[in-house]
Amino acid sequence: MSTCFYDFHTHNPTPTPGIVKMLCVDPGVALNDVDGIFYSSGIHPWRAGENFDMSVLQKMLPHLSAIGEIGLDRLCGVPLQHQLETFSKHLIWQKPLIIHNVRCTSEILQRLPEPMLALWHRAPVKRSSLSRIIERGSMVSFSLEGLRFLNPALVPLSQLGLETDDSSVPIQEIYEAAAKLWQVSLEDLRCQLEQNFMRFYTLSG
Repeated sequence: MSTCFYDFHTHNPTPTPGIVKMLCVDPGVALNDVDGIFYSSGIHPWRAGENFDMSVLQKMLPHLSAIGEIGLDRLCGVPLQHQLETFSKHLIWQKPLIIHNVRCTSEILQRLPEPMLALWHRAPVKRSSLSRIIERGSMVSFSLEGLRFLNPALVPLSQLGLETDDSSVPIQEIYEAAAKLWQVSLEDLRCQLEQNFMRFYTLSG
């Protein structure tokens, strides 16, 4: 039986025994076949003002399990119109999306096609925003920091992901904190998130 922990979104490219990760890389980066690592890529909203050739990303598609992180960020300084244009360009591909969202929940929800597989990384913990995302059937993913402010009753385990993002906190530590928060055993949580990871990213077991 597998005893892996699943990291739904990370920027750490180092292979780690016992950890399966969705590694976010920049468009155009060469992708290597590495055990335990799957790839996502997209134009981050912070870079939406740059002149970017989308064909670079399109060539990567056969090797990607997801598109992202992409989205909208009201605080990053890039004009929101530029971000909206860049975000929309990613929605033509039939791949799960990893969403970056800073104070733009409504704008993103308005533009996401239905049905569309979407994982909101570092998802908002405010009840009004989080409930709308959950009601749309999206996945939500949290780092250790996000778990500290989260009401677990708002998130069904079937829609939960956990992530390291750009932190150095081990994914196992995040799982331990989540197991206590949802009041389930660590193994039950690990099994549920394994199912979530494989289902969301449409990977074969």
